[in-house]
Amino acid sequence: MPILHSIAPFARPVAPSELGGQVLARFEAEPDTLAIAVVDADNRPVGIIERNSFLVRMAGQFGHALWAKRPLSEWMNPSPLIADGTVTVEAFCGEVLQERASDLMHGFIVTRDGFYSGVGTMLGLLQASAAQARRRAAEMELLAEDARQATQTVQEALDAKGRFLAIMSHEIRTPLNGVLSVAEIVRRKSTQPELAPFLDTIVQSGDILLRLLNDALDLTRAEASGLT
Repeated sequence: MPILHSIAPFARPVAPSELGGQVLARFEAEPDTLAIAVVDADNRPVGIIERNSFLVRMAGQFGHALWAKRPLSEWMNPSPLIADGTVTVEAFCGEVLQERASDLMHGFIVTRDGFYSGVGTMLGLLQASAAQARRRAAEMELLAEDARQATQTVQEALDAKGRFLAIMSHEIRTPLNGVLSVAEIVRRKSTQPELAPFLDTIVQSGDILLRLLNDALDLTRAEASGLT
Protein backbone atom coordinates (compact mmCIF):
# COMPACT_ATOMS: atom_id res chain seq x y z
CA MET A 1 0.00 0.00 0.00
CA PRO A 2 1.38 3.47 -0.84
CA ILE A 3 2.39 5.87 1.90
CA LEU A 4 1.11 9.41 2.32
CA HIS A 5 4.30 10.96 0.93
CA SER A 6 3.48 9.42 -2.44
CA ILE A 7 0.04 11.04 -2.70
CA ALA A 8 0.70 14.41 -1.06
CA PRO A 9 2.71 16.57 -3.48
CA PHE A 10 4.62 19.51 -2.13
CA ALA A 11 2.81 22.80 -2.66
CA ARG A 12 4.32 26.08 -1.56
CA PRO A 13 2.91 26.85 1.89
CA VAL A 14 1.95 30.30 3.17
CA ALA A 15 2.68 32.15 6.37
CA PRO A 16 -0.05 33.06 8.89
CA SER A 17 0.62 36.73 8.13
CA GLU A 18 -0.16 36.37 4.42
CA LEU A 19 -3.29 38.28 3.34
CA GLY A 20 -6.50 36.82 1.94
CA GLY A 21 -6.09 38.70 -1.33
CA GLN A 22 -2.74 37.04 -1.93
CA VAL A 23 -4.23 33.59 -1.34
CA LEU A 24 -7.12 34.42 -3.67
CA ALA A 25 -4.65 35.29 -6.40
CA ARG A 26 -2.83 32.04 -5.73
CA PHE A 27 -5.99 29.95 -6.08
CA GLU A 28 -6.96 31.77 -9.26
CA ALA A 29 -3.53 31.12 -10.75
CA GLU A 30 -3.50 27.46 -9.61
CA PRO A 31 -6.88 25.90 -10.47
CA ASP A 32 -5.68 22.43 -9.46
CA THR A 33 -4.63 23.49 -5.97
CA LEU A 34 -7.31 22.26 -3.56
CA ALA A 35 -5.69 23.22 -0.26
CA ILE A 36 -2.76 25.31 0.96
CA ALA A 37 -0.84 24.65 4.15
CA VAL A 38 -0.11 27.46 6.58
CA VAL A 39 3.24 27.08 8.34
CA ASP A 40 5.20 29.04 10.91
CA ALA A 41 8.74 30.35 10.58
CA ASP A 42 10.13 26.89 11.40
CA ASN A 43 8.12 25.27 8.60
CA ARG A 44 5.79 23.54 11.02
CA PRO A 45 2.11 23.40 10.06
CA VAL A 46 -0.24 25.66 12.02
CA GLY A 47 -3.30 25.71 9.75
CA ILE A 48 -4.81 24.98 6.35
CA ILE A 49 -6.80 26.92 3.75
CA GLU A 50 -9.26 24.80 1.78
CA ARG A 51 -10.07 26.09 -1.68
CA ASN A 52 -13.86 25.72 -1.76
CA SER A 53 -14.58 27.14 1.68
CA PHE A 54 -12.16 30.00 1.01
CA LEU A 55 -13.80 30.93 -2.30
CA VAL A 56 -17.26 30.74 -0.74
CA ARG A 57 -16.13 33.12 1.99
CA MET A 58 -14.62 35.53 -0.52
CA ALA A 59 -17.67 35.37 -2.81
CA GLY A 60 -20.14 36.26 -0.06
CA GLN A 61 -21.55 39.73 0.44
CA PHE A 62 -18.68 42.06 1.29
CA GLY A 63 -16.46 38.98 1.40
CA HIS A 64 -13.62 40.39 -0.59
CA ALA A 65 -13.75 43.69 1.28
CA LEU A 66 -13.79 41.89 4.63
CA TRP A 67 -11.13 39.27 4.06
CA ALA A 68 -8.81 40.34 1.25
CA LYS A 69 -6.66 42.46 3.55
CA ARG A 70 -6.85 40.31 6.66
CA PRO A 71 -4.07 37.88 7.57
CA LEU A 72 -4.75 34.18 7.33
CA SER A 73 -4.18 33.74 11.06
CA GLU A 74 -7.60 35.33 11.67
CA TRP A 75 -9.66 32.86 9.70
CA MET A 76 -7.62 29.82 8.61
CA ASN A 77 -8.50 26.39 9.96
CA PRO A 78 -6.17 26.29 12.99
CA SER A 79 -6.68 22.58 13.65
CA PRO A 80 -5.76 20.87 10.39
CA LEU A 81 -5.57 17.15 10.02
CA ILE A 82 -1.85 16.32 10.17
CA ALA A 83 -0.25 12.97 9.45
CA ASP A 84 3.27 11.63 9.15
CA GLY A 85 4.18 10.90 5.57
CA THR A 86 5.44 7.39 6.32
CA VAL A 87 1.97 6.20 7.32
CA THR A 88 0.26 4.05 4.72
CA VAL A 89 -2.86 5.31 3.01
CA GLU A 90 -4.77 2.30 4.31
CA ALA A 91 -3.79 2.90 7.94
CA PHE A 92 -4.44 6.63 7.65
CA CYS A 93 -7.93 6.17 6.20
CA GLY A 94 -8.82 3.56 8.80
CA GLU A 95 -7.85 5.85 11.66
CA VAL A 96 -9.26 9.09 10.27
CA LEU A 97 -12.58 7.63 9.17
CA GLN A 98 -13.21 6.60 12.76
CA GLU A 99 -12.23 9.88 14.41
CA ARG A 100 -12.23 12.81 11.95
CA ALA A 101 -13.92 11.69 8.77
CA SER A 102 -15.33 15.14 7.93
CA ASP A 103 -11.83 16.69 8.03
CA LEU A 104 -10.84 14.69 4.96
CA MET A 105 -13.10 16.92 2.86
CA HIS A 106 -10.87 19.91 3.67
CA GLY A 107 -7.53 18.31 2.90
CA PHE A 108 -4.77 17.31 5.27
CA ILE A 109 -1.14 18.18 5.86
CA VAL A 110 1.63 15.62 5.53
CA THR A 111 4.84 16.05 7.50
CA ARG A 112 8.34 14.65 7.56
CA ASP A 113 9.87 14.56 11.04
CA GLY A 114 7.28 17.12 12.13
CA PHE A 115 8.00 19.57 9.30
CA TYR A 116 5.68 20.35 6.43
CA SER A 117 6.25 18.27 3.28
CA GLY A 118 3.00 18.29 1.32
CA VAL A 119 -0.78 18.56 1.19
CA GLY A 120 -3.07 15.58 0.69
CA THR A 121 -6.65 15.61 -0.51
CA MET A 122 -9.65 13.29 -0.54
CA LEU A 123 -9.18 12.98 -4.30
CA GLY A 124 -5.63 11.74 -3.83
CA LEU A 125 -6.80 9.18 -1.28
CA LEU A 126 -9.53 7.93 -3.60
CA GLN A 127 -7.10 7.64 -6.50
CA ALA A 128 -4.59 5.74 -4.36
CA SER A 129 -7.29 3.42 -3.01
CA ALA A 130 -8.62 2.77 -6.52
CA ALA A 131 -5.11 2.03 -7.81
CA GLN A 132 -4.51 -0.35 -4.90
CA ALA A 133 -7.83 -2.08 -5.58
CA ARG A 134 -6.84 -2.53 -9.22
CA ARG A 135 -3.46 -3.95 -8.20
CA ARG A 136 -5.10 -6.38 -5.79
CA ALA A 137 -7.63 -7.41 -8.41
CA ALA A 138 -4.80 -8.06 -10.85
CA GLU A 139 -2.93 -10.08 -8.21
CA MET A 140 -6.04 -12.11 -7.44
CA GLU A 141 -6.53 -12.76 -11.14
CA LEU A 142 -2.94 -14.02 -11.40
CA LEU A 143 -3.44 -16.25 -8.38
CA ALA A 144 -6.67 -17.57 -9.84
CA GLU A 145 -4.94 -18.27 -13.15
CA ASP A 146 -2.09 -20.04 -11.33
CA ALA A 147 -4.67 -22.10 -9.44
CA ARG A 148 -6.44 -23.00 -12.68
CA GLN A 149 -3.17 -24.00 -14.31
CA ALA A 150 -2.17 -26.02 -11.25
CA THR A 151 -5.55 -27.75 -11.26
CA GLN A 152 -5.20 -28.45 -14.96
CA THR A 153 -1.70 -29.81 -14.41
CA VAL A 154 -2.90 -32.05 -11.57
CA GLN A 155 -5.81 -33.26 -13.68
CA GLU A 156 -3.50 -33.97 -16.59
CA ALA A 157 -1.23 -35.92 -14.25
CA LEU A 158 -4.19 -37.88 -12.91
CA ASP A 159 -5.39 -38.59 -16.44
CA ALA A 160 -1.92 -39.75 -17.43
CA LYS A 161 -1.73 -41.97 -14.37
CA GLY A 162 -5.15 -43.40 -15.17
CA ARG A 163 -4.18 -44.16 -18.75
CA PHE A 164 -0.94 -45.74 -17.55
CA LEU A 165 -2.73 -47.94 -15.03
CA ALA A 166 -5.37 -48.94 -17.57
CA ILE A 167 -2.76 -49.88 -20.17
CA MET A 168 -0.51 -51.65 -17.69
CA SER A 169 -3.44 -53.52 -16.14
CA HIS A 170 -4.46 -54.75 -19.55
CA GLU A 171 -0.94 -55.57 -20.70
CA ILE A 172 -0.08 -57.44 -17.51
CA ARG A 173 -3.44 -59.16 -17.07
CA THR A 174 -3.39 -60.70 -20.54
CA PRO A 175 -0.17 -62.72 -20.09
CA LEU A 176 -1.05 -63.37 -16.44
CA ASN A 177 -4.29 -65.02 -17.49
CA GLY A 178 -2.26 -67.17 -19.83
CA VAL A 179 0.08 -68.18 -17.03
CA LEU A 180 -2.83 -69.01 -14.72
CA SER A 181 -4.60 -71.01 -17.40
CA VAL A 182 -1.51 -73.07 -18.17
CA ALA A 183 -0.78 -73.56 -14.44
CA GLU A 184 -4.33 -74.76 -13.84
CA ILE A 185 -4.14 -77.18 -16.76
CA VAL A 186 -0.80 -78.54 -15.57
CA ARG A 187 -2.14 -78.92 -12.00
CA ARG A 188 -5.13 -80.91 -13.20
CA LYS A 189 -3.21 -83.17 -15.53
CA SER A 190 -0.06 -83.58 -13.49
CA THR A 191 0.73 -87.12 -12.39
CA GLN A 192 3.50 -86.01 -10.04
CA PRO A 193 2.05 -85.34 -6.57
CA GLU A 194 5.24 -83.63 -5.42
CA LEU A 195 4.59 -80.79 -7.95
CA ALA A 196 1.10 -80.01 -6.61
CA PRO A 197 2.25 -77.55 -3.87
CA PHE A 198 4.28 -75.60 -6.38
CA LEU A 199 1.45 -75.46 -8.88
CA ASP A 200 -0.96 -74.39 -6.16
CA THR A 201 1.43 -71.57 -5.22
CA ILE A 202 1.55 -70.42 -8.86
CA VAL A 203 -2.24 -70.39 -9.16
CA GLN A 204 -2.86 -68.72 -5.79
CA SER A 205 -0.20 -66.06 -6.35
CA GLY A 206 -1.51 -65.40 -9.83
CA ASP A 207 -5.06 -64.98 -8.49
CA ILE A 208 -3.77 -62.41 -5.97
CA LEU A 209 -1.96 -60.47 -8.70
CA LEU A 210 -5.07 -60.57 -10.86
CA ARG A 211 -7.20 -59.12 -8.04
CA LEU A 212 -4.65 -56.33 -7.52
CA LEU A 213 -4.75 -55.48 -11.22
CA ASN A 214 -8.54 -55.42 -11.19
CA ASP A 215 -8.50 -53.13 -8.15
CA ALA A 216 -6.07 -50.76 -9.91
CA LEU A 217 -8.32 -50.68 -12.94
CA ASP A 218 -11.37 -49.99 -10.76
CA LEU A 219 -9.47 -47.09 -9.12
CA THR A 220 -8.77 -45.64 -12.56
CA ARG A 221 -12.42 -45.91 -13.52
CA ALA A 222 -13.50 -44.31 -10.26
CA GLU A 223 -11.20 -41.31 -10.76
CA ALA A 224 -12.60 -40.89 -14.25
CA SER A 225 -16.15 -41.13 -12.86
CA GLY A 226 -16.69 -44.17 -14.99
CA LEU A 227 -17.20 -46.76 -12.23
CA THR A 228 -20.83 -47.91 -11.95
